[in-house]
Amino acid sequence: MTSPHNHTNIVDSLNNGEQQALDALFAQYYRALVYFAIRIIKNQEEAEDIVIESFSKLWNNREKMESVQNIKGFLYLTTRNACVDHLRAQRKIRD
Repeated sequence: MTSPHNHTNIVDSLNNGEQQALDALFAQYYRALVYFAIRIIKNQEEAEDIVIESFSKLWNNREKMESVQNIKGFLYLTTRNACVDHLRAQRKIRD
């Protein structure tokens, strides 16, 4: 488990645009987010795409992140919203 000091470092590094911070967050949250997305949309490939897009959105909004909890919440909320949008789009295609 990382210490609060490391949490501050990762947030600061991400805010400063350091790729290593994004890589560390990706390593920490990717698998859990994919599992979360699969539970919603029932498609692994689409879930993986959605999670990668969520990390892209995190990178684009990195200056707004204030804490690891903020980052984690952002990733889960962004992933969930993208899954809901995906399901809506699938429903429109079928209708």
